[in-house]
Amino acid sequence: MPNIFLSPATYHTEREAVQAECHAFEQYLVRSLTDLLEMSLQDADIQFVRRAVDTDDLEAIVQSNLGEYALHLALHVNMAPDCLAGAMRGIQILYSPYSEEGELIAKTLATHLQRIYPLPDLITLEANEAIEQLTAVNSPAVMLLLGYRDSAADAEWLQRAEEEIARTISQAIEEYFNTTTLSAQEAELITQPAAPLMFEPAGSPPPVPCDAPKRKVIALRRGLVRSAFGGLVIRSAPDHTSSILKTIPNGSILTVLEDLGIWCQLRDGEIVGFALTNSLLIEPLEEN
Repeated sequence: MPNIFLSPATYHTEREAVQAECHAFEQYLVRSLTDLLEMSLQDADIQFVRRAVDTDDLEAIVQSNLGEYALHLALHVNMAPDCLAGAMRGIQILYSPYSEEGELIAKTLATHLQRIYPLPDLITLEANEAIEQLTAVNSPAVMLLLGYRDSAADAEWLQRAEEEIARTISQAIEEYFNTTTLSAQEAELITQPAAPLMFEPAGSPPPVPCDAPKRKVIALRRGLVRSAFGGLVIRSAPDHTSSILKTIPNGSILTVLEDLGIWCQLRDGEIVGFALTNSLLIEPLEEN
């Protein structure tokens, strides 16, 4: 199983300093929940490293980036604005808009938490580029805001159901990684030093479907799938909201029609679509 980095919240802001009682209650909730989550992860044979106690977010980011993790999971409890204190409920799940893997993990967590949260319609997903724990870490990252600490109903649920919450988070992580576990052969391919793939140029590609973006094909190359999550997601357009056409396992070789930077257009059999370039090892262009 992959190794994950657990980042339970610690608090250093002036606003929270003047709310010592509420702050101490949240510290208790988050730390207690993380303790239980560790036990559930151990039962699932998922390795983890926990953020050092009393570190700020910058130090947590540095600590996370010193290792190689398949997930950076930040755990928080939300807090309503003063004018709405006690009136808000719900779970927010935040992820980086630049991470397809982070979005998929966030959606898996949302699906599982909807089964146990009393108000499942109040579980929301949000792509957030302002939070550094989501965008400045090397790993796919998700931040869970598990209810509102100033809501009596959410606070009661967090205390009463903390074992179930921890177990549910662990099951969601396990489910996600079980669908993307690398085979021994695929893992060996990924860990080998990157080297050019030498192939004869392929023939002309088939016509691109009329609903796909029309792009000039500069040169055909081959690409080896080597995603850190065990498979390559091919989408109908170069954005994370487009439909998924197919998932290709690691070790597969595809025809790359065009390198667009973050995305590339490729072909697998009769399917033409788009995928993240960093999940492929693409042979270099030949110099004339």
